[in-house]
Amino acid sequence: MAFVHPILSSPSTQHQHLPLLPLPPSAKRMQETIALYVAPALHHMVSMVELGKLILHHRPQFTLTVLVASMPATASAITSYIDRIYNEINLPISFFHLPPVHLPESLQNQVDTAFEFMRLNITGVRDALQSISADCAVRALITSAFHVPHHFLNIPTYCYFTSCASVLSFFLQLPAIHDQTSKSFGDSKDTLLHLPGLPTMRASLLPEPLLDRNASAYRHFLDFARSLPKFHGLIANTFNLLEPDAVKAVADGVCVPDGMTPPLYCIGPLIADAKDQEVEKRVRQLIMEVNMRERSAETKERGIAAWTEGGSSFLALSEMVGSWKQG
Repeated sequence: MAFVHPILSSPSTQHQHLPLLPLPPSAKRMQETIALYVAPALHHMVSMVELGKLILHHRPQFTLTVLVASMPATASAITSYIDRIYNEINLPISFFHLPPVHLPESLQNQVDTAFEFMRLNITGVRDALQSISADCAVRALITSAFHVPHHFLNIPTYCYFTSCASVLSFFLQLPAIHDQTSKSFGDSKDTLLHLPGLPTMRASLLPEPLLDRNASAYRHFLDFARSLPKFHGLIANTFNLLEPDAVKAVADGVCVPDGMTPPLYCIGPLIADAKDQEVEKRVRQLIMEVNMRERSAETKERGIAAWTEGGSSFLALSEMVGSWKQG
């Protein structure tokens, strides 16, 4: 392993995790860094770096350390993006490349390959955090990967869910739905799902990887859904007024009836090099995901307002960053 040189709804007060143990005094004298572990896809890398820039805006004394695990299909694009970041911005960001992993030849589809790749990288992530912690105080680990060592070295671990709150709400509810039936969604053609925070939907119209409960892709996503309550917080790329019902359902904890829901931070709309016209484009994409096209003009204005100082996304990110222990 080597270095390549060189926000949101407020968390629900009803679902607080136990406080982390205090860092040793020696850690408080170290450089403070936020570790960002990215799923092996270029759009995840871009979105995560943009989130990192916002964190630095709120806490300029932090540095960012991005853990990079590149699959062969994405390695070239990610390398080009990292080179561009070094050439275009002057921010304290470094990229820590994880060692290569060897995938079994028996993997039969892209979903299995991606999930197995992330699972095999857990050891590399642990080793990287251990190495970084020798010189820096790692205040948080934020990840968009589906497999991650939760709270390793007592580092609070956050899931950066790059989609909207409606999709997050569904995944939080998936384990309970799974336990209530033995039928696959694809075999439930006339079954309507009535879920908190979501419009009524037909089970058989869910995305293809979720239709067959006996398929490996379904099992991967179910395992991911079961892991979500283990995180110290959930970060979603949306904003309060875009998806009020889904945001409220997640924040109130009703999506996990038999457990605790981590605090929710809605930090969207998060896009690269945000300008008003680009915010408008990203908001339009989010609107299509939640079927709110008729409110596009009003929602565009609200999306821009969410990221002005004092807006909901601005305040939520500030609250999350402010919760991290500092030396």
